[in-house]
Parts: sequence; structure tokens; C-alpha cells
Amino acid sequence: MGLFGGPNVDKLAAKRDLRGLAKALTNGDPEVRESAARALAETDGDDAVHAVAERLDGLQDEAVIDSGVGALRAMGDRAAPVLLTGLRESPDDRKPLYGALLGRLGAQHGLAPLLEATHDSDPTVRGTAAFGLALIDDPEAPKRIIAVFQTDEDMDARGLAAMALGAKKLPAAYETFSEALDGDDALGRALGATGLGMLEDARAVPRLQQLADLDDDERVRNSAHSALADLQKSA
Repeated sequence: MGLFGGPNVDKLAAKRDLRGLAKALTNGDPEVRESAARALAETDGDDAVHAVAERLDGLQDEAVIDSGVGALRAMGDRAAPVLLTGLRESPDDRKPLYGALLGRLGAQHGLAPLLEATHDSDPTVRGTAAFGLALIDDPEAPKRIIAVFQTDEDMDARGLAAMALGAKKLPAAYETFSEALDGDDALGRALGATGLGMLEDARAVPRLQQLADLDDDERVRNSAHSALADLQKSA
């Protein structure tokens, strides 16, 4: 393509213009996006991965995101370590981008690094990785998210894991949250109540009502009340 027909992907690739190629990933023409994704996938070095990640940050258009993720998937095992480093070393407000991109890589390339990241010393990394795992269709993913929810020592990491279970309505989420309601840990009960509200499952109403009325912890009572309100809205 030339002057008025969109970006010339071949020229951008020849110049190794990574920003230009990444920008082409958001072009309105699917063929341009596919060509740019192929060119980026064939580019050596970590910079191509970062260029794609930066371009996808904050975008909502699934077609565009798919083009960028397609480039990362085509890079295969080259992309995952770079994204994992980004998850660990980027500022907290950027970590969700890298966690989500690892999740979108799927089980083949994203599962192992995300599982590794759930054992990181930084609780924000652990929680963000748990959220990224929710995007992966593999039985190991929900199993590890549940473990973070149940056992992590950090409140925020557990909260992100609960959000992942609830927002994605993952297998065993209902049972996991219901079990938490009967535990001695007030935080676990509060998160369990919130999670049940996210699941929009009417089976939870009697137990949530009991918590809202009788639990001895104010956080739990408030969470149960909020969850009941969410269930009423979804009914």
C-alpha cells in the first residue's frame, strides 16, 4: 500500500520501524493488520514485543487486540519471557496489561509463566498473574487461581484472585466461594460473599442473607449486603 491507501508494511518492515508496524496493527483494514502482525512476528529482539504491548494498552477493539495477540503468539516462546519481565518490573498500573497479554497467549505459551508469577515475592504480581490465568482454558489455571484465593498471605492478591473467579465464572467458583463463607477467616468470608454476588447465582441468597444478618464481622456483613443487592439486580 502507498501514499493514500494505508501504511506500506513492507517498507516499515524493511526500515525496522517497530512503532510504525505496531501502529499498523490498529489499521481499519484487516489485511494491513495481518501483514503488520506477520512482520512483527518475524522481527528479532525484545523491542517488537514491547512495541505490540504498548500499542495494545487501553484498546477495547477485539479485532485489533486479536491482531496484536496474533503477532505475539507467532513469536511463540520469544514473547512470553518478555511479557513476564514486564509483569514483574513494570509499574503497578501497567502490570495488568502484561498479565492479560500472557493470558491471551493461551496455554501453550502463557500458562507456565503465569503459574510461575503467582509465586512471585510481589503480591501485586501474584494477584495480576491470577487474573491473567482466568483467560486460559486449561484445568491448571482455575486450580491455581483458587489456591491464590484460599492461601495467599496478601489481601489484594486474594482479592484479585476472587475477582478472576467471579468475573469469568470459572469452574468450581461457586463451590469455592461457598466454602469460604464457612471459614474462620473474615477476609475469606467477605471475599466469598462478594464473589457469589458476581456469579449471579440465586442459590447463594439464603446463605448470604444469613451472613448479612448475623456475621460478627462488619466487613462480612457489608459484603453480603452488597452481594445480595447484586443478585437482586440480576434477577
